[in-house]
Amino acid sequence: MRSVFTLIISVLLPLAVLAAPRETTTVLAPGGPRSPDDIHLVPDSGSLLHVGDAVHILDDNGNTIKHITLEAPSPLLESRALKTGWITYASWFNQNASPIKNYTASWTVPPVPKTEHGQTVFLFTAIEPGAGGWILQPVLQYGPSSAGGGPYWSVSSWYLAGKSVFHTAPVRVSAGKSLTGAMTLTGVSGAKYSYKSRFTNVDGTTLTVNNATQLVLKEEGENQ
Repeated sequence: MRSVFTLIISVLLPLAVLAAPRETTTVLAPGGPRSPDDIHLVPDSGSLLHVGDAVHILDDNGNTIKHITLEAPSPLLESRALKTGWITYASWFNQNASPIKNYTASWTVPPVPKTEHGQTVFLFTAIEPGAGGWILQPVLQYGPSSAGGGPYWSVSSWYLAGKSVFHTAPVRVSAGKSLTGAMTLTGVSGAKYSYKSRFTNVDGTTLTVNNATQLVLKEEGENQ
């Protein structure tokens, strides 16, 4: 299954507003603030492996370099619904027996905002389980976040599972560059599914997630 859309920059950029003030004990990720302890960098050519109620971060040789037990977000972060940063989104739920195999989107990096106030904008497509709680997404980001960044556009792949956030290192991109973000089903074993998120024309953005729950909800959106 393939879905392609182009983000219309003239519509989206006016929607971007300054990021809401955040406690100094949190950092920004797509979907809202998180504790710095819950942010995890996945190394280049590394991957994620679900094992029971945990996620293992693997290096490029398949060795476990970190083990994270999954937990639900804290009540403090869950209670801040108006501050999670969602500005606009659209979604589609897959009710077919066949799983989503591909979700691809194309867009163009917009100009750098004319004014700089420390704002952060995330533009993305995503897939997640029907019950929510997890989300896989290739993200175009302006401004700083828990992954890094600054007053420029960058791209990376993210995987949010409960309160834990996993991401590749941001790669800086120039205004006007054409991007293709893709999420692909790479394998099925019983009730476990494996996926890959990446920007097909930007090296260093691939994030592979193995043995996950089936992802059935397709989304596109903007948050901050």
